[in-house]
Amino acid sequence: MPLLCEPSLDAALRLSTPTEATALYRQLVDPGRPYVVLYGSLRKARFSGELVSGGKGSVLLWIKEDATPVDVIKGYFHAALIRKLADQPQLDETKARSPRSDLNLATTRLVDELFPIFRDSLRRKGWTLDHHFLAEDNSRINLIKSPETTTR
Repeated sequence: MPLLCEPSLDAALRLSTPTEATALYRQLVDPGRPYVVLYGSLRKARFSGELVSGGKGSVLLWIKEDATPVDVIKGYFHAALIRKLADQPQLDETKARSPRSDLNLATTRLVDELFPIFRDSLRRKGWTLDHHFLAEDNSRINLIKSPETTTR
């Protein structure tokens, strides 16, 4: 299952199911979340590199503009957890109500519990978390609220 880092946000919104688009929007506007991760039905076309809908799906990851190096590592940790759980045979999409959104929610809770343990373990083993060497294509997202318009 591919991990797509910093794919086109516009393409992701256009190709997402309504449930996926809602989950994506909620994370985008959440000021407490420094990254956005989504298990969705999108994948990159093999030769064109464009996002397309269908297939087993992908994990999409965006890093927000003000994310720290630890936040970036946490985002990749979250994406890896989704990939691991999504590949489990007991995830039967034909019987589940909305397995992708359930998996996004379940892993968010797991990451909140497990990441501090993982981070502390890295530090105890001598890792410096002030920098990371994870690919993020030098692009981050920044959600800017548009001014509210008033109608008269």
